[in-house]
Amino acid sequence: MLEQMPALFDQYEKKLVFSSHKRKTYEANFEAFCKEHGKLLSEMIDFISAREDKDAAADEIAMRMVDAVNEKYRKWGRVSVKRRTDLGFYLIYYVFPALLLKEEPEGKLLADHIRDIWNREMKEKISYADYETIRASFQDKLLGIITLKDD
Repeated sequence: MLEQMPALFDQYEKKLVFSSHKRKTYEANFEAFCKEHGKLLSEMIDFISAREDKDAAADEIAMRMVDAVNEKYRKWGRVSVKRRTDLGFYLIYYVFPALLLKEEPEGKLLADHIRDIWNREMKEKISYADYETIRASFQDKLLGIITLKDD
């Protein structure tokens, strides 16, 4: 399971293009993400569930996630600020909501550990929300007046 971690970040850039931040585009991208990576996310939760020390298991997965990002995207000894920011958004828009969607305590525990270790190791300040909160944040109206079409 942990050896599959780098694949979680394959082509993350494409999933961050929301076609002018439209709700339907995000919904479709999120559904595709869950279909593509749902098995890996379930295996992560199962890994934690099977361990007696759930915090240590969540730390192990979170650290492997950060290591996978470093291995895949590090240039000249570090991951660029822009890439770290984009990857942080990717975690916020896809990974965290997908973990929370499973409504298992291990999913929230893992999200907490990923957030904390990511912030410490990547020197970022990210947090997370569930899918419905993020989905609802996409605008339906421009300046509160004009309803935007979801094409």
